[in-house]
Amino acid sequence: MISFSLQHTDGRARAGVLHTPHGDVETPVFMPVGTQATVKTLAPWEVRAAGAPMVLGNAYHLLLRPGPEVVREAGGLHRFMGWVGPILTDSGGFQVFSLGRLRRISDEHGIVFVADEVQTGFGRTGRLFAMEHFGIEPDLMAVAKSIAAGLPLSGVIGAAEVMDAPADSAVGGTYVGNPVAQAAALAVLDVIEEENVVERAAQIGDAMRARMLAWQERFPAIGDVRGLGAMLAIELVEDRSTKRPAPDLATAVVAEAAQRGLLLLKAGIYSNCIRVLSPLVLTDQELDEALSVWEDALQAALGT
Repeated sequence: MISFSLQHTDGRARAGVLHTPHGDVETPVFMPVGTQATVKTLAPWEVRAAGAPMVLGNAYHLLLRPGPEVVREAGGLHRFMGWVGPILTDSGGFQVFSLGRLRRISDEHGIVFVADEVQTGFGRTGRLFAMEHFGIEPDLMAVAKSIAAGLPLSGVIGAAEVMDAPADSAVGGTYVGNPVAQAAALAVLDVIEEENVVERAAQIGDAMRARMLAWQERFPAIGDVRGLGAMLAIELVEDRSTKRPAPDLATAVVAEAAQRGLLLLKAGIYSNCIRVLSPLVLTDQELDEALSVWEDALQAALGT
């Protein structure tokens, strides 16, 4: 994505990359463009100290906060060649952001808008790609994970004018074009279409959200229910008015669920969220059983 963005913007800003992995807004990483340097964890205000302005920016610093230090360190929006971020923040506990503002800013300043669909793509959110929920198109889109049912495969999809910008042989890699993984991806796409997996994801998401909202009514410690489609999370808080995180409660719920045979995963920058990405081939009976076990774990841990 660096090569595509750099060449498409005529190299006007080629200092470095700042990208927050899967939306973990507390630990952005910076890496100089054109080098094989070790990725370093830096805060936005530390980028200047690395000897270069930030050019491939994490869009969420403009969504979560005004981001004046981000723009200032980059030398202004015109210095950005692109920005990238997931539609749902993984480490942030499936926070959902509307990306219309970023699309408008990108168009105004000639910035390459990159969507991270690595985890959200191929049906997870009840649409083939999560960007469809917002009615906008990115310039580039990163895909992986579900595309090949677990086999190692990733890709970059984009507008022709961006994809065609790099010169011949400018884009490549050691594992490009693995034929086994590509065959798996073709089979996955057939299954998605033939078995209506995207529609099934929406149904699973509706069923889970309904149960989670009922839990929120029952348990005051559940401060939020959020996500898209079958990518959903609950947030545990000590007080709904202050939204003070309750990581110990999340830990207790996960432990109670494990004792009952259900594995849950904590998330969020305060580890107070429990997120779920259920298999999209889950039956209604299996889904109901899992949600019932989760509800029993909530009852045992929260005591309400």
